[in-house]
Amino acid sequence: MDNLRNQFIDDINNLYSIDEITLEQINIKNNYVWAMYREYNINNINPKILKYKGAFGNLGFNFKNKELLKQFLIVYNQNIFLDITKISNLDGLNQIIFNQYYNKYINLFISELELDCNILLDRIQGIVQQYFNYNYENYSKNHFELLCKYYNSINSLDCKSLLLITNLRGEKKILTISRKTKENKIKLYSEDIILFPFSKPYTDVISRKNINL
Repeated sequence: MDNLRNQFIDDINNLYSIDEITLEQINIKNNYVWAMYREYNINNINPKILKYKGAFGNLGFNFKNKELLKQFLIVYNQNIFLDITKISNLDGLNQIIFNQYYNKYINLFISELELDCNILLDRIQGIVQQYFNYNYENYSKNHFELLCKYYNSINSLDCKSLLLITNLRGEKKILTISRKTKENKIKLYSEDIILFPFSKPYTDVISRKNINL
C-alpha cells in the first residue's frame, strides 16, 4: 500500500503544476465549492427534509446564496445529493478549507473568470456518479484515474483545485493543482498528510446542524 501511495504522489507531481497559496492571495470573486452527500437517515428524519437540505445542508453548511445549485442522483439505489455554489468571502473560504470534510466530501476550485455553475455541476456529476459506482475492493486501482479525470476536467476550464496538506512539522498548507506548465518548485512528499478528492471509499455522515456562510 505504501508503494502504491508513493507512486500516486509521484505521478501527481509529474502530471500537474503545484503551487502554494494563502487565503489572502485568493481572489474572492470567482471561487466555486461543491459537496456530495449520500443519504444516511439513521435518525428517521423526513426524507423530504434531507433532500431539501441537499449536500451542504446535511454536512452542516447553510449558504445564503441564490446561486446554490442542487442535484439529486440515484446510483445503485443510493440517494446522492450534489451541490455547487460560488463563495465570495474570506471567512467562508476559511470555514470550507479548514473543515473536517474538505477533500473528503467537499472541494473548492478557483478561477480568474466567472463561470456558469450549471456547466461546472455537469462536469462534476459524471465523476461523482462514477465514484459511487466503484467496487471498493478494487478502489485503490481506480481512484487515481478518477482523481486525474476530475483534475483534468477542472483544469480544462482554466481553474485550479485547492488541496490542503499537513507537512511533517504539522503545518497546514494550501496548494493549487493546475495543468502542467512548468517544473514544480513545490512538490508533494510521501511524509505529508494528504487527502485527495475521491481518494477513499465513501463513509456515511449523520446530517448535522448548519453553519451559516
